[in-house]
Amino acid sequence: MRSRTSLIVVFVCVLALVPLQAQAAPCSTTLQALIDAAPAGSVVNVPACVYRESATINKPLTLAGQPGAEIRGSDIWNDWQPADGLWISQQTLPPLPEVNDTQPRCADPNNRCLRPEQVFVDGQPFYPLGTGATPSSGEFALDDARHILLADDPTGRLVEVSTRTRWIVTAANNVTIQGFSMKHAANDAQTGGVANDGFANWTLQDNVLAYAHGGDVFVDRAPNIRVLRNDISAGGNLGIAGWQISQSLIAANHLHDNGTDEFNRNWSMGGLKISEVQDVVVDGNESDHNGSGFWCDVGCRNVTFSNNRIHDNPLGGIIFEISDGGAFHDNVGWENGWGPVGWVWGAGILISSSTNTEIWNNVMAWNASGISVVDQTRPKPFDPFNHFVHDNTIIRQQIVDPEYWRNMMLAFTSDNGTGPGTLFDPDANVHGLNNSFWMDTPENPQNIARFAWYQGYGSLSEFSDTPGGTGSHYISAAEKDDVLVMHNIPSQPSAAVAAPRF
Repeated sequence: MRSRTSLIVVFVCVLALVPLQAQAAPCSTTLQALIDAAPAGSVVNVPACVYRESATINKPLTLAGQPGAEIRGSDIWNDWQPADGLWISQQTLPPLPEVNDTQPRCADPNNRCLRPEQVFVDGQPFYPLGTGATPSSGEFALDDARHILLADDPTGRLVEVSTRTRWIVTAANNVTIQGFSMKHAANDAQTGGVANDGFANWTLQDNVLAYAHGGDVFVDRAPNIRVLRNDISAGGNLGIAGWQISQSLIAANHLHDNGTDEFNRNWSMGGLKISEVQDVVVDGNESDHNGSGFWCDVGCRNVTFSNNRIHDNPLGGIIFEISDGGAFHDNVGWENGWGPVGWVWGAGILISSSTNTEIWNNVMAWNASGISVVDQTRPKPFDPFNHFVHDNTIIRQQIVDPEYWRNMMLAFTSDNGTGPGTLFDPDANVHGLNNSFWMDTPENPQNIARFAWYQGYGSLSEFSDTPGGTGSHYISAAEKDDVLVMHNIPSQPSAAVAAPRF
């Protein structure tokens, strides 16, 4: 279920884009020529039209798209011939990135994620079948010479074929890119249609980005990266991907409907995934209808997730994994984790095999699990110490399920036992305080676990006697309603939550 706020955001974006596309005039020059003619440090005001090119910014400047300025990684293909009940392009696709499945990357047996080729007919993406297949309506295939094959008659229709992997290449420090619509990039996973390319003091703001096969945005290997107020969607792998950035801010973006190209969720798929970053703030974003909402995986240090709205993601809302130093506060999450995850992995906030985190003042409602702190027996650089979970509100509906762990609200758990070096070592400094809960049914301690401190507890009074449950309490139905209204959360879970897909 989309919130009223997210519907308004999407509706406004659609209204904004339709007239802009209609008004776009033929380009009188190339985007690259405008960049090349500009002095370093200047602002380049880019006129409205559709630039079908990949431009390189090789000097400090601000590239400012005026209303209606678009960049597309696709070209219009008009020359088609009928052949054996299909339509074959007279043009051929250039070589695109060789995508390997070494991780493995793909979630489906047909390896859709390995195919970066893209075809859009009247703005709608067609499904890629690869080389040698026979397409049906809404699909496309390639022959051995890389002609495109369609079952749908392209006559009188706008057929766009992605021939480029990038919208903009950055080749200098101190670059700002703003005000564009960018679409269609046939890039590899964990790369971006637009990226800072290792250069510092880079800002990407107020853009609408969509339909990269890999990531719409990639940020890497530099300080002072700012990704602000962008609408980022339909990234086949991720909306934003990145690693090794520092002193950076990702704020006020709407990341939605990413993870479309059937990548393996355990490898990389969702709204945002970053690794090996330091001193990064992720604040005031909305992440919905992706795979995971936000994922900081392996070597993240001193990362803050604050004031974000995370909802309707089939995997976890915020995931912090194999990392050190995380602050999670004032986030609001609902209806996350109802995909094929199970146990306590489908949490609104999930801390996994990490250390030194504080989680406070968050509201998590209607998620598969509320907040989970997990330690696993896996190679990791961090001891599972110093976790403080306090003053959060967790609301959920009880589901009927034979699995004992399907109704978890707050879990401190492990597959690593209770001895020294675990979450439950008295010297580990892991504890909860003053967290509040609401469940729609009375307790059934024998059959339903709601809380965990190593083992599951169906009774709040028993959980309150553990270090994880100190000061825990239930709130009334009226208090629950006030919390939901205050934070603009649906008053009831959707039908998908009532019949979860584990």
